[in-house]
Amino acid sequence: DKPGALTLKEHLGEDVRILSTQTWEQLTGRNVMGFLPGTDYNDIVVLSSYYDSYSVAPSIAPGAQEALGVAGLLELAKYLSNNRPKHSVLFIAFGGHHQALTGATMFVNDYLGPLRKDSGLPFTWSGDEFGKRFVVHLNLDLSIGSNATLFTAKSVV
Repeated sequence: DKPGALTLKEHLGEDVRILSTQTWEQLTGRNVMGFLPGTDYNDIVVLSSYYDSYSVAPSIAPGAQEALGVAGLLELAKYLSNNRPKHSVLFIAFGGHHQALTGATMFVNDYLGPLRKDSGLPFTWSGDEFGKRFVVHLNLDLSIGSNATLFTAKSVV
């Protein structure tokens, strides 16, 4: 607010001591995945988003922006389950996005290396084979602050 900003401005350059009662706790994050077989089972389109919310003031982090991506992901899953696509679709809601992309990193480490026997995925390909079946990976990182659309791509060749 303006009065608070003016008070801060009046004290520029002064040393201050800030006390906080903010507490943090260690939690386990999870990636949530679903697999929809396509008519061409072997090729996979990956659709992802992230569900964790972050704020410098956690008590006021409503997660509206993060909810947009997951809502879009769920709507795509609903639509595609009623309109079976050519390519199989792997849906992923990543956890730990705001903690150094932890969920995405764990997905790469767990599923694109040697595939774990307890992966829960409905196939027996090795991680190497699994990753080579990805046709495209689209991440729904939607923003409430802009109506612009941005596509990025990186060649893996």
